[in-house]
This record gives sequence, structure tokens and C-alpha cells, in this order.
Amino acid sequence: MEAAHGWEGGQKKNGQTTTGPAGRPAARGPWGGRRRGARWPPRRPRLLLSRRAPLAAPRRQWLPGRARPPGRPPKVPRGPAAAARAPPNARRRTAGPAAYPAQGPLIRISKPMPLLEKLFRLRAHDATVRTEVAAGATTYLTMAYIVFVVPATLSAAGLDKPALIAATCLVTAFSTALMGLGANVPIAVAPGLGLTAFFSYTLVLTNGVPWPVALGIGFWAGVLFLFLSLIGAREKMVAAIPPAIVAAIPVGIGALLLLIGLRNMGLVVANPATLVALGKFTPPVVVSVAGLFGTLALHIRRVPGAILLGIVGTTLAAAAAGLVAAPAAVFSSSISLAPVAFRLDVLGALRWNLVGPIFALFYVSLFDSLGTLVACAGAAGLGQPDGKIRGLNRMLNLDAVAAMASSLLGTSPSTAYIESATGIAAGGRTGLTAVVTAALFVGSLAVIPLIGVVPAYATAPALVLVGLLMVGEIRHLAFDKFEELVPALLTVFLMPFSFSIATGLACGLLAWGALRVLLGRWRDISPVLGLILVLSLVSLLL
Repeated sequence: MEAAHGWEGGQKKNGQTTTGPAGRPAARGPWGGRRRGARWPPRRPRLLLSRRAPLAAPRRQWLPGRARPPGRPPKVPRGPAAAARAPPNARRRTAGPAAYPAQGPLIRISKPMPLLEKLFRLRAHDATVRTEVAAGATTYLTMAYIVFVVPATLSAAGLDKPALIAATCLVTAFSTALMGLGANVPIAVAPGLGLTAFFSYTLVLTNGVPWPVALGIGFWAGVLFLFLSLIGAREKMVAAIPPAIVAAIPVGIGALLLLIGLRNMGLVVANPATLVALGKFTPPVVVSVAGLFGTLALHIRRVPGAILLGIVGTTLAAAAAGLVAAPAAVFSSSISLAPVAFRLDVLGALRWNLVGPIFALFYVSLFDSLGTLVACAGAAGLGQPDGKIRGLNRMLNLDAVAAMASSLLGTSPSTAYIESATGIAAGGRTGLTAVVTAALFVGSLAVIPLIGVVPAYATAPALVLVGLLMVGEIRHLAFDKFEELVPALLTVFLMPFSFSIATGLACGLLAWGALRVLLGRWRDISPVLGLILVLSLVSLLL
């Protein structure tokens, strides 16, 4: 058996190994035999030593100073100074092969500029300048449609459209930069579409309030927002509003925007017999409908800037059909805010019959901003283990200041935009993203004549799409609790049917309170909520 495997001899006698030729110990195989043709004496295994063993560099290692020479492992920074310069999430080891785990090639992180690092703390947020700039551009492309939609909606109330375009760009730039520099968050702030519709179609066109007085109403809503924030009463008011009404507010605003968008498209027209009817398919209506479905297709395919591309495409189609005249100039020769800036009537807004609209604007701004800020800040990594958002109070205070500045410059109150989530998804983590977005809105001032030729039926599909997205929040209503569902649905339906956010909100609150009293659960009504119900009733009666 051993010969078959190429081994011979080699046995043990009394615990001693047999010898080979000339009394030399036999070279033994795995079964104790001597291997045929084995060399004697056997070679000793040589220990291979090198001056430096090759070690793979870590995949992500912070390197201060100059780049390392090729072929040499990186030096691991040591000492308290190096620890202070390193990002908090960097895992560095100080000695031995464990300092360089075999995880892949070295990636050097560039050192940000000192001013940007001081303002935005990029290293602490694990951010780079390139990523922040790209995220800011993404946010701008996603929400640039407001430069077309907001002026078109406010101009229906009699305000000068070129001045509104300039005011919208400046208000958005100021509010967004304020949020970026003051709170260091990648969140954009601009005039809200729901508040814009309430300003034009409810206050001015329906209730007959002069637009300077309407600007004053927006200003006092911002003052109330800021005052309650400073004295700490804002949290109590938020906690006092029933959750069912809070969930119904964005759904009702979305239904109102949907109705306004369909009317601006020409699909819905007034009818004395049935109140509303389907409009005729004239060339502008056909172009607008085609733009709506094109925008919907882009949004479903998750194309960045789908709403903006839909507005541009609809305008180009209308121009090709001869429905839009060419602009007199492409670039702005002068910018004037005089027709709308500082034209608000602050004292004229302090009337009892305008208390309801002031509170309505306050409530809508509060809940809209609160929901958007919580969602976007959580996505940006600002959430804490206890569920709270770091720096939320500062964000809300800055949002209130932005709302006051909006009224001063001649637009509807500003609010945080959910489109900021696209920039956060692109990697934005600091206020540098917001500053880049603000700078791009300032650049939009150069093409005001080009923006001014966009017709209302080209921006109407954007209102329809935004309204549909907001109506989708109806899934958060408690359909299994009828006592909660009825007030919520009254809030949702009365906003578009009364063409007023304030009326729908007041009716929903009063319905919730009335059901609690009739069911014998009047203890559910807190003192703060009771005061809100009294103010809601007064606003409906005046």
C-alpha cells in the first residue's frame, strides 16, 4: 500500500524512527514512510521577512495636509488637534495592521473653504461643497414653477404681474437664504400656493377686500405667528387643534387648488343651472389639457423638475399654435417693485370682520410649515432619539419672519416647501443648499420678460398636480371613527365649495366641538380650543 503511494521503509521500533541509507533519518511522508528520492538533509523553511508588509488602505480615511506618495500607506493622524479636525463619524485606528483594514482604495476628502466650514459646518454634517451645490440646483429646478404660478394667481387680484415676478423671486431668495444662514438647514421657503389662492380668490375676489388690506392681513398673521412663538404659546395651540382637523387642512387646500387649476384651464366653467359645468374644448383648453397629461407623465416617471418642464412645454406648444405673442425682450432691462412693495394697509386690516382671515392664515401657515419642516428636517438627519427635531423652534421663528417680509414686498405669506425634499435626497444636509437655491432665484430676475408671457392656462396644470398630491393626504383621515371623520370631511369639502380656507376651517372646528358637546364629551374641549371655537364662530357671524 505504501509503495503504491510512492513511499517506502520508515517504521517505528520501540518508539524510535527507522533510519535510511547510511544511518540517516528517513524523510517521512504522511503515513510515516520515507519518500522516494527525498533530498537529504531536508531544506529548512525560510522565514520571509520584508521591511514593510503591504497593507491595503482604508476605503475612507481623513488626510490633513498633502496627499501621500504612491506606494506608501497613509499616516494616521494622532493627537487632540488631529481629533478636532477630523469629522465626528471618522473611524481611525492608531497602530498596527488594524489601522489599514483591507476595504478598498483610498478616497481623499477635500478640505472645505474656511468661510463655508465656519458658516455651515460641512464636516460635522459629512457634506461637501460639490454635493451641496448640486442639491441646491435640484431644489431650484423642482420648485422654479412658483415663479410662473404665484404671479399668475396674484395678478388675478389686480396686482402688477412684472412687479409680482420680481417680488416672488426676491421673497423666495430672501426667505430661503434666511433659513439656510439662520438655521443651517437645506429647506427652501417661498410664497405658499394655498395661501396665494386664499389671498386672491377668497379675500380679494370673493370678499371684496382691497389687495393692500389683504397684504396687511398676511402681515398680522406673521406677527401673530412670531409673537406666539416667542412667548411659548405656539406649542399649546398646536396641541389644542384636534388631529382630525389637522389632517384635513392640507386635503381641503388641495381640493381648492384643484378647482382653481381646472377653472384656469377652462375645463370647469360656471353654469347658472348646475353651478359648474364642463367647458368647451377651445385651442387653449386643448393645449392646457395636453400640458397636464405631459406633466403627469413626467411626474410619474420621476423626472427632476417635472412641473417646470410641463409649464415650459405647454407655453412652447401655445406659442407654436399662435396663442402666445413673443416677448419684447428676453432679459430684464430694469426691475421695479414699486407697484406692490410696501403698499400694504396695516391699519385697515385691524377690523373685527377680518379676525377670521387673520387666524385662518395663521393656522394654515403654522400647520403647513410645521408639517413640511418636520418631514424635511427628519430626512436631513436632524431628528433626535426622543422624536423631536433639532432646531425646530428656530426654523418656525424664521418662517414667521419670512411671512412678514413677504407681505412687505407685496406677495402672499411664505411657507416651507415640500419640494426641498428633492434637494435633501440629492445629498443636501446644510444651509449651503438653501443658499445656492436662493442665488438661483435671484438669477431668475434676469428673464422677467420671458416669464411674463407665460399664460395662465400654461401654469394651471401645475396647480392641478399640486392639488392632486395634497388631496392624496386624505389617507391619513380616521375613516373608522365617524365622530372624527364628519368634521374632517366638512373641512375638506367646504374649503373648495365656499372658495375659502378660513370658512372650511372654522366650520370643521365648530362641527368637532358641537359633536363633543352632544355626545357628552365636552371635557375633550380644552380652554385653548374653546377660545379658538369662539373666535371661529365670531368670524363666521361677522
